[in-house]
Amino acid sequence: MLVNIEGFQFDWLSTSDRTRQAPDMSSFRSETSPGIVAIALPRAWVRGERVALSVPARRRMTIRLDGADVDPRTAEQLEASEIGRSLVRSISSDYSEYWIGLTWARQFREGVGFGITTNGAVRNQGFRIGDTDQRITSVPESATAGSSVGYDYWDLRLLWRLGLQVDRGSWSWGLTATTPSLGIYGSGKGFVNESVVGDVAELFPENPELQSAWEDEGLSTTVNSSWAFGGGGHFQIGDRSDLHLAAEWFAPVDDHEVLNTSSFVQQIPGDSARLEVIHGLDAVINVGAGLRYTLAPDRAVYGAFTTDFSAARDVSPTELRTEVALWDLYHITAGVAARIFGSDFTLGVRYSRGKQQVGELVRPLPASPDAFADGRTARTDITFHRLKIMVGVNLDLTPSAEPDG
Repeated sequence: MLVNIEGFQFDWLSTSDRTRQAPDMSSFRSETSPGIVAIALPRAWVRGERVALSVPARRRMTIRLDGADVDPRTAEQLEASEIGRSLVRSISSDYSEYWIGLTWARQFREGVGFGITTNGAVRNQGFRIGDTDQRITSVPESATAGSSVGYDYWDLRLLWRLGLQVDRGSWSWGLTATTPSLGIYGSGKGFVNESVVGDVAELFPENPELQSAWEDEGLSTTVNSSWAFGGGGHFQIGDRSDLHLAAEWFAPVDDHEVLNTSSFVQQIPGDSARLEVIHGLDAVINVGAGLRYTLAPDRAVYGAFTTDFSAARDVSPTELRTEVALWDLYHITAGVAARIFGSDFTLGVRYSRGKQQVGELVRPLPASPDAFADGRTARTDITFHRLKIMVGVNLDLTPSAEPDG
C-alpha cells in the first residue's frame, strides 16, 4: 500500500501596528503545501511483521513581509518643532521540519494493536529582520538608525512515537505519546549589522552612537522538544455517518539558545555584545472534530474543524527567537472521497484563519523622542489567511492472486 498526500496553498498575511511606531506590512504567497508519503513494506521482506516507511512534513512556513512609512518632506517643508521620519521594515523567514519515520506495529489480539515509530527529524530555519529609520529636522539635522540581523541553521534529531489502538468495528480509540528529541548534529550561522549615526544626541536621545558588525558560521546547534500526548476516537453513527474526535497536548519547552555563538566587540562604543537566538514554547493543546458521510459504497463526503494554537511566547521584542508563528489558527476542511479502479482518491479544501495581538514582531529601533509618552507599549495586530487544496491517493499495491488452472 502506498499513501501520498499533496497540496497547494495560498497564504495572506498582514500586520498592523497600533501605536504607529512601525509601518503596516503584508504579503501574499502561493506554493506547494507540505504533504506525506507513506508505504507499507511487503510482509515477506520483514518476516511477516507490519513495517511502514513514512516521510511527513511536520511543519513548513515561508514568510516575506515588507512595509514602509515614508515622509517625503524636505527640511524646508518641516515646521520648527517637527521631525520628519521614514521607516522601512522587512521580515524574511523560511522554516521547515520533516520527519522520516520507520514504524513497526503488531496486533496483540483481535482489535488491539500497538506500534512504535523511530523518527529522524530534520529542521531547517532561516530568519532575517531589517529596519532603517531616517529622521530629519528643519535646521536641518539628520540621523539614521539601521539594523540587519539574521541566522540560518539546520538540525538533525531522533525521537520516538508510540501508539495504542483498540478497534471494535462501530467504534475505536487510540492513544499516542511522543518523546522529547535527542540531538544528533546541526550547524548554523548568524550575523549582526547595526548602526546609529548622524545627529544622534538630537534625534535619538535615548540611544548612543552605535556601529556593530559581526558574522560567524559553523556554529553548533541545540533544539529541544517536549513530550506530547494525544488521543482520539471514531464512532459510527447510523449506517452512513462516522464521527472522529482527537486532541493532543504538548508540554512546555524551557528557553534555551539554539546557536552556540561567541561574544564580539562593537566597533562603537567598544562594548561586548552577543547574538542570542532563543527557542522555548508554552504548553498548548489542540483539538479536532470530523464527520464523514457515505453517499454510496464507493463515494463519501466529509468535513472537519481543527485548531492549531501557537505555543510561542509573547516576550520582550528585544529577544531574537525561533518562533515566528505567533497567531492561533482555526481550520475548516471539506472534501470528497471516491474509490476508483480499486484505489482510494480524496480531494479536499481547507480554509485557515488566525488573528492575534502580540508584541512587536521584531526588536524595534529607537523610537522618536515623544513616542510612548502616554505609557503605551508597542503592539502589533496579525491577520493570517490560508486556502489549501489537497489531493490524496491510497494505492493498493498488493499483487493480485494468480488465476486458478
